[in-house]
Amino acid sequence: MLGLAGVQNPDFTFENVGNYNVELIIVNGNGCSDTTSTELTVNPKPTSAFSMTENYENTQGRVLFTNGSIGANAYEWNFGTGIQSFEIDPVVDFTNEGLYEISLVTSMNLVVLTPSAWNTTLCSKDCGYRMHFHRVTQMLLSDSSNR
Repeated sequence: MLGLAGVQNPDFTFENVGNYNVELIIVNGNGCSDTTSTELTVNPKPTSAFSMTENYENTQGRVLFTNGSIGANAYEWNFGTGIQSFEIDPVVDFTNEGLYEISLVTSMNLVVLTPSAWNTTLCSKDCGYRMHFHRVTQMLLSDSSNR
């Protein structure tokens, strides 16, 4: 048996990928109890990856970033310009020549199980627990029309 007993709001980290049967036992002040369970799937850590297509749509400085990440459901792009995106495959217009550090942080938002909605998929928004992995690359943009 993994986990915690006698804790009202347990916080447990599964160390390995796999399927786990999670059981909740509720005991009231009179000693009456009830038990329910659900299966929880723990997925592998996400891997960040992306590629770039420069001069996308034949537009100087427009870049398509194609996300090749595996096992993620949330994406945070930083383009070295103060611009952020949470899109899967963003298109960004760079207006100035320069060296830009591009980063992609991928995460797998985790599910939090609460007794009030035990048999439903919970936490459609971020619950505060994320696994972060990132890839950083540098991109040099130059205006080829000046040559």
